[in-house]
Amino acid sequence: MAMSPVIAKTDPTGRCFVSYRSTRLGEIERLVPCLHEHGIPTWQDRRNLASEPTIEAIQRALECPSTSSAILWLSGDVAASRVILDEEAPRIVKRARAGDGFTAKLCLANGLSFAAASNILKMPGTLESPSKTWNLRTIDGDPATDEAILTVTKAALSGRLSAIHAALPPSERLRIAFHAHAQARPAFETGYSLMVDWTRHFQLRHASADAWNGQILPALASILDAIRTAAPRRAVLAEGFVSIASAFAIGRSFMEPCGIPITWRQLPKGDEWTLSSLQSDSGFSAALASQDVSASSLAVLVSIRGNVEPAVVASQPALPAFRAILRVQPQHGQATAHIESSEQASHLARLVADRIREARSTYPGIRTTHLFYSGPVGVAMMIGQQLNALGPVQLYEHRQTPEDAVGSYVPAALLCDSPNCV
Repeated sequence: MAMSPVIAKTDPTGRCFVSYRSTRLGEIERLVPCLHEHGIPTWQDRRNLASEPTIEAIQRALECPSTSSAILWLSGDVAASRVILDEEAPRIVKRARAGDGFTAKLCLANGLSFAAASNILKMPGTLESPSKTWNLRTIDGDPATDEAILTVTKAALSGRLSAIHAALPPSERLRIAFHAHAQARPAFETGYSLMVDWTRHFQLRHASADAWNGQILPALASILDAIRTAAPRRAVLAEGFVSIASAFAIGRSFMEPCGIPITWRQLPKGDEWTLSSLQSDSGFSAALASQDVSASSLAVLVSIRGNVEPAVVASQPALPAFRAILRVQPQHGQATAHIESSEQASHLARLVADRIREARSTYPGIRTTHLFYSGPVGVAMMIGQQLNALGPVQLYEHRQTPEDAVGSYVPAALLCDSPNCV
């Protein structure tokens, strides 16, 4: 169920209003996607303003309970913007002063000094002087550097989670919606602690190595760190429309030893799957077979909804030689099987992880694990939770065309215990 606001005015799961001068649009067009990648939904005039009177729309947005925070991007030419000085800045400051959970970040961009900001922010009808009483954030670079954009995003993420943590009952979980597929662009909806949107990086279920290494995996690490520090001891309920590689990566970030329990809400039924469930037999078995004694890679073939091996065979020209192959498949020669419960999902996920560890122990020369998978995203996430201390794990996504029913596997994310594993 969606979390209902529990404070008088502001719903802490709402959107972040982004106030800026149009001359700084290039910076904002980098900031807003970064906020989305870290789970923070936004209200921005270029994206959310309909064909309607501008001032009234801005007033409604800044007075709406589902606007939970704001970023005020101050540059030198804000002095010439009556919309910012007369409408946006006063309303942002007033709501932040109300103490009902609304938070604001005031950022000095364009090399703006504190003294200049003090002169600019002389808002009508108030003695408020934010430049003297607020902790203003100086933005490095003109235009802002990528590191400065990321720093503002992380501060907004921490502030959002802190407000949600303060509003939630102690036993309530953080609800996170992940969107990691080109067909999964999310509509804003309250009740989610984070609405993580990586869709711009995907073509259908495929994202580039640069996107994985530069944005997606670092965003996951930042989200985990923010939960640990701003919402300590909160469990997570995750859901969404994601690629298989994304599900593994989410699980790998929330690895079992990290101390943040995560449950996957498996659609369409809404069943909740978690590693902490008592196990019941999933009906799967694992078999390990030796291959090329000179090779240093392990192939893991997990066939739940379909046999992955034909597509792996079709992909061989682009794959390394394998020291061994671990096949996880339904018992009794079945072609496919269904996972009916969290207990079965937990059994299967632990079976896969345990057999990978046994394979690495049997063949100590294995350096990289290559994981090919067909099955529910919930099981993929739970396997991902156990992929710690296994060295590099190369994930793959299945690619199929109308002319080729078998298809092939293409590399997706490379999960590493350290940034220098490749």
